[in-house]
Amino acid sequence: MSTALVFPGQGAQYVGMGQSLYDNNHPARMIFFSAEDVLGPDFLKICFLGPENLLTETKICQPALFLHGCAAVAILKEMNIFSRCEIAYGLSLGELTALWAAGVYDFKTGFRIVAERGRLMQEACELTKGAMLCLINGTEEDIMTLCAESNVEVSNRNCPGQV
Repeated sequence: MSTALVFPGQGAQYVGMGQSLYDNNHPARMIFFSAEDVLGPDFLKICFLGPENLLTETKICQPALFLHGCAAVAILKEMNIFSRCEIAYGLSLGELTALWAAGVYDFKTGFRIVAERGRLMQEACELTKGAMLCLINGTEEDIMTLCAESNVEVSNRNCPGQV
């Protein structure tokens, strides 16, 4: 049986994420210090204390999620569990965390890539009007009708019953 690491994408962030990892594990704390070197101490304050509206900004939440995943891997390495992992997978932003876990680049390089990705995506968001919505348990016909009435498009079919 294979062991896999699965890393989340944007939307999985929450205020306080990573605080217990930072408080209780030296290797994880070192990862957080490296992130602080790149984005400054206010970045960690937003991760740990919020406010939520700042943490959900793309330029903050993407590096925060990358950081959280890397800190978790640092703990797995310390516990000698990481060596059993054979697969790394990520959803959207999580793909970049999976690439780091697979050794494609070092932490600071990956963190800078993710921070720049988040900054550019935030900039694009601020230049346009848009939003995303997840619909659960609607019929295909209902969803298409709603889209037509609202002048929007289906962007992703996550799984049966979730669009």
